[in-house]
Amino acid sequence: MAEASHNSRPGERPLSVTLVALGVFLLGIVNGWRAIVIFRQRGLLLDLGATLDPALIAAAAVVWSLLLIGAAMTIYRRWPASRWITPILLALYILYGRFLAAFKSVSFINEVSNSSVGLIGTTLFSLTIFIFVVWVLNRKAARDYFVAVE
Repeated sequence: MAEASHNSRPGERPLSVTLVALGVFLLGIVNGWRAIVIFRQRGLLLDLGATLDPALIAAAAVVWSLLLIGAAMTIYRRWPASRWITPILLALYILYGRFLAAFKSVSFINEVSNSSVGLIGTTLFSLTIFIFVVWVLNRKAARDYFVAVE
């Protein structure tokens, strides 16, 4: 008789994995929304003195949207590779956000995040989310969930 290694039934998606998939999916949706808004407000952003071309930022937001929604779908589809793809994408997205903040792509948005307290807070929050995602996708219940289904 095989014993269950966690409280859920075999093959059932753990709540924590569902929350990570939902969070990654919503982050992808937000980036899609960001791309639309930046594209529509391109003239205003140029008047405000954006240092990076808003079209470039909008294009990057579209790419991030597709990548993050794709990562959420890999979690949903139980692809074992999503256990390492999702944290790598999240780490790259965090670095991308810091890159945009460093170039002050839109100055009025980044005032708080570029202050010393804002930078520390943003970095700690990002690190906490990253650690949570890595933990959720690599704990025993998640490993059992990502086993290939026959």
